Amino acid sequence: VFVRLEGDVGFRQEGTQLIGVGANVGATLGSDTLGVSLSDANFGLMLDGDEAVFALTDGVFGTNLANVASASADAVFVEYTNAQTSVTAGDTLSVGDISYAFARDIAADTVAFGVEGFSADIGGFASLSGDVGFSQTGDEIVAVGSDVGVTVGTQAASVGLTSADFGLVSDADGTAFELRNGVFALNLGDIAGATANATRVSYSDENKAIASGRVLEAGPLSYTFDDALAADTALVTVEGFSADVAGFVTLSGDLGFSRIGDEIVGVGANVGARMGTDSIYVGVSGADFGLRHNADGLNFELTGGTLDSSLGGIGAFDAGSVTVQYSDLGTSVAAGETLEVGALSYTFGDGLADVAVAGFGIEDFGLTAGGFVRLEGDVGFKQEGTQLIGVGANVGATLGSD
Repeated sequence: VFVRLEGDVGFRQEGTQLIGVGANVGATLGSDTLGVSLSDANFGLMLDGDEAVFALTDGVFGTNLANVASASADAVFVEYTNAQTSVTAGDTLSVGDISYAFARDIAADTVAFGVEGFSADIGGFASLSGDVGFSQTGDEIVAVGSDVGVTVGTQAASVGLTSADFGLVSDADGTAFELRNGVFALNLGDIAGATANATRVSYSDENKAIASGRVLEAGPLSYTFDDALAADTALVTVEGFSADVAGFVTLSGDLGFSRIGDEIVGVGANVGARMGTDSIYVGVSGADFGLRHNADGLNFELTGGTLDSSLGGIGAFDAGSVTVQYSDLGTSVAAGETLEVGALSYTFGDGLADVAVAGFGIEDFGLTAGGFVRLEGDVGFKQEGTQLIGVGANVGATLGSD
């Protein structure tokens, strides 16, 4: 079973052909309670012995899928041919004063419910856009696309993908979807030049899970879930993330992002930050990371990583505990506040006050400077052009030994 057709249609016979044409016809893929539809469409049908074709275009798109809202489309086409039938764009069927012209070439053995310019909000988590094909598999409605975009967040702050592969399943238990293999996109305050090696956007309702290896098909398109998608997931997974933050530090690592209301939160457990040039720098690797962006601005923090540095002829730090903090003016984080993204979490130990902060701090550092003196204490760094500047207020210097 492909689609349910309803409406008004006129027929005529031409030789062995039976031709049907309608101007107010609907097609439903699925059912009234779960499916996608095209209503008030133009319709053409031709039957001739073993040959069969019909198509609908120029109608009104509708969806009835769990947690899928505000769905729209630029154009929808419903097409069917059997193995013995093909159609050339422009072929026209007529019944009386009514005619139907096939808008596209239709190959033999086509079963397609295609949507161009599809747009929808899913679960209040993400907005989808692109061209997709729908099909029905048992009691499920499936959608697949190969050039689809997703935005998690708002126009002011978001993370997502463009030109991605897409697969969606919806049934009575809920909706689940995934996108990957696209181009990473990030719009978060002063974070610029963001790139990623691999990104995946995953969503599932609380009672809907997808098994690893599940293959979805809609016409010639297919999508495979390489990994299992657990129920109750709303996650953007970013591997090989890299970005500059307001000329302050460069961030790198693997992160998870999600949306909580109008906030974007990000968490990582193996993240790096670096300040300086290729030859003179201070940095941290393997750090825990937490980020939050809302209407007031951006906050993030890294703690618990390994100090890395190169200070030219002065040497390099051989000891120290690093904290990297950034906060826009007008936004703050309470001490003990915890961010959660999937299985990851980050807790701000001391919080961030309601002031602008861009700090790279090293506590209890150790440095043998130029083979001259041993320096120890607490120091903070900033970068100014190609200069790396460090200032401390509790630093000691020892010439000789203890």
